[in-house]
Amino acid sequence: MKKYMLYLCCTLLVGLPATASAVSVNKILRKHAQAMGGLDKWQALSSYRMVLEKSENRRLVVTCKMPHHIVMELKKGLRSIRKGYDGEHEYLIDNGYYQPLRSDEATAIAEEPTFYDDLLQAYANGAPVRFLGEATVDGIACYKLSWKKTKGDRQIYWINKSTFLIEQTETQSKTASQHETSNTIRLKDYRWVEGYRFPFYQMLISGEDRPSISIASSVEINVDLKKEQFKYEPDSPRNLIAYWKDRYAASSLKSFTFVQETVRYNQEGEPQEPAIWYEAVNYPDQFRIDFGHAKNGNTTLWRNDSIYVLRKGEWKKTAPEIQQALLMKGGFYHLPVDLTMAKLAALAIDTSAWHTHEYEGRKVYVLGTDTPDQTVPQIWLDAERRNVVKRTSKLGDGRILDVQYSKFVQVNGYWVESYVTFYIDGKLLQTEVYKDINTKPALSEQIFDPQSLQETAWY
Repeated sequence: MKKYMLYLCCTLLVGLPATASAVSVNKILRKHAQAMGGLDKWQALSSYRMVLEKSENRRLVVTCKMPHHIVMELKKGLRSIRKGYDGEHEYLIDNGYYQPLRSDEATAIAEEPTFYDDLLQAYANGAPVRFLGEATVDGIACYKLSWKKTKGDRQIYWINKSTFLIEQTETQSKTASQHETSNTIRLKDYRWVEGYRFPFYQMLISGEDRPSISIASSVEINVDLKKEQFKYEPDSPRNLIAYWKDRYAASSLKSFTFVQETVRYNQEGEPQEPAIWYEAVNYPDQFRIDFGHAKNGNTTLWRNDSIYVLRKGEWKKTAPEIQQALLMKGGFYHLPVDLTMAKLAALAIDTSAWHTHEYEGRKVYVLGTDTPDQTVPQIWLDAERRNVVKRTSKLGDGRILDVQYSKFVQVNGYWVESYVTFYIDGKLLQTEVYKDINTKPALSEQIFDPQSLQETAWY
């Protein structure tokens, strides 16, 4: 487990054999627990906040709620870095921009709150801690202990023979790619803080990097903290998209099909005869609508930001066109963040503007405007379910197209709309009812091939 309280600054800014007379491990651990303030005391720890001063006027503030909630805020000049773990997911904000973390970094930050009492918890849980013998650290006689915390994570401790405090720790880790890393931390200047013993001096030695020294200027114990304080809340369209992509892409909907009953309305607002459409979506950018059976040759296909229109077996239109509904209903999970932002801009969405709103009793993020202006292009996203619930765009002739998605149903764990309404300048144009929704369809490449639209179909 990398120790990020020290490791963060380094990465972003710049023994003897055991003998038969080995001392009882339990005795060493028991005395270590007493020296730290007592096992019961540490097991009752609910939270702490530590301010660490570093070289070059860097300051790291670490706030933890036990056992796995943490926020680390590093400041150096005009640069600010914030890392956190909310109990489920990690995040990194670098000068205001959300960035994903590597899987090994994510594991490390989730474990960081228990850095000071890791060995105590191992003792309390009866972990198989081994005695490796005696060794010295800077001339200080120590007992050397180790335990295998996880399959790829081995912890080694040098316990002062006189004080029974940890003089040094070493983490030997193996990542998923079998890359081995090792970090050593020297601990000094232990002080009492409300009955707990904390090291106020820490020096990280990592590989060939220059050692990084941190000195605690303050430590607060059992601070009143809520779990909500550790959750990342997006503050811009880009950060929202980056955060959702990072957190939910692996579990997002990949494709789905449905049979649609479509009703069009004339200029007098009267409904026309219902029509059956067959629709297939394959994210990020494939969408096919068959008006009746494919053999009739009436199909519209969006593919790779182009539109293909086939009517009665003849091509009527082939042109570049970004399909707006595809992009934010699921396409962005499969695209680079910057490409998604560029596509939104091409759709006339103001990617610098947004606000939160309440829609049908649910919190939504509104991309494209920071005011309740219903006349500018915008996309409304359910903050929890991450569905598009409403989108507004301007047609070529200046009219306003408003599309509303509702009656969401869960299919195989995915929320899918089952009713859609279209309005132009506030006047009802079309309603759609989704039936036979399938979120695990078998869709071949041919289904989205412009040259085989009449010969292939998924239904």
